[in-house]
Amino acid sequence: MASTGEAQTASTSNQEGRGSWRGRGRGRPWRRGRGGKNYSRQNTNPDAGPSTEDRGTSKKPEKPRPTHFLALPLHTHAELSGRISQFHKALFATEDLSSLGSGNIYTSRGKPRISTLIEGLDSTILIDPIRMHMTLGVMTLETDDPPQTETVDQSSTGPEPEGITQEAATAPSGDQSTSTPSDTLEQPPPRRTIATTLELLKSLQPRIMEILDGEKAVHVPLDHLDVLKTERMRPKKGKDAQQPVAGDSVATGVATTDAPAEEVKEKVGAGVLFLGPSHDYHKDETGRKLKEICELVNKTFKEAGYLTDTRPLTVRLKTFDLYFHSNASFPTQLHCTILNASHRKPRRWQPFSYSDIVQHPACQSLFTTSPSIPEPSTYAIPPITRQNTAVPIQLGRYPVTSIQLWRMGSRGPNNEYVNCGGIELSQAE
Repeated sequence: MASTGEAQTASTSNQEGRGSWRGRGRGRPWRRGRGGKNYSRQNTNPDAGPSTEDRGTSKKPEKPRPTHFLALPLHTHAELSGRISQFHKALFATEDLSSLGSGNIYTSRGKPRISTLIEGLDSTILIDPIRMHMTLGVMTLETDDPPQTETVDQSSTGPEPEGITQEAATAPSGDQSTSTPSDTLEQPPPRRTIATTLELLKSLQPRIMEILDGEKAVHVPLDHLDVLKTERMRPKKGKDAQQPVAGDSVATGVATTDAPAEEVKEKVGAGVLFLGPSHDYHKDETGRKLKEICELVNKTFKEAGYLTDTRPLTVRLKTFDLYFHSNASFPTQLHCTILNASHRKPRRWQPFSYSDIVQHPACQSLFTTSPSIPEPSTYAIPPITRQNTAVPIQLGRYPVTSIQLWRMGSRGPNNEYVNCGGIELSQAE
């Protein structure tokens, strides 16, 4: 049995403990407003080392932002550009995109216009056809200016040890513990600039010509419509459905519903809408050549340390894998983007409804190689889910005669990417 003194000591200890805490039960500490100290996170173990607060916050160095990318240009095909522009018009139910804003809808800086037909679609996420391309690799390059060299004070390194000549001091030794400062000097990493990038790209020209085997261009098939960054979208209900999504007074066109939640059909939302080859495009001769050239360029620049995205380059990836394994190493896609929600202004994340796009008559213009809009047909679009989003289309094959280095985020006089150079696929310079 505990003595009376021990009981009094325990009682006093409990009272003192309660005095520094507010309330009982959960034992949450008292805090002094937003700036109060969180006693529950104090490091009370002397053997555990300093706490996170004691150590301070050390930020990880940010990765340099990509500056350039290698591209297969598709914007040079007037017919393809016209087809995509026509597709954009149909999504806004207008024959003239300039009527959606002042000047060119792709370059207008006025209020974004919201589609009354497609949930989450506004004019700021349209990709100008003059910027269409397929990316072969993204990289961060330095300027071509020579690097600044620093003068090294040789006296600061001290004299060479007695009895050792300069040759002996710089010679490799099996015992690394006796190495001198000159041994530990590391060569600076090779500079990666626009000039070195174009030089490496040019070195691939003979091999590319061998793959083409006399042809003057590589042919890119556009026979699939697909999306990236998929997520569930549920129709808005009540007053929320009438609220504009962007800075415009145009209604969103989303139907209100009072149906029970379990009866509301989900839509497939997405962040990127793109055109590209089907998964089996490389089974014929022209597709095989496209695959070999793309893989050659991607692999060469990856091994040389140029590419910031070192994932393997392939044609397409099921969005199911992308959604459920977003942190895993998955292949990138060979694709041509025509809608991108990350470009939305004002800047915020909001997907567009891929379900609305697929069900819209505008898709009929992508189901045929004819440049004219076909009459409504009985073409059966397969049902789409987040696990199965690809829709077969028929936009034909387009010849590409060059690989170019474009500056990331740049805009030329006509809103095109700025071209820093490249190679022609069919001729050696």
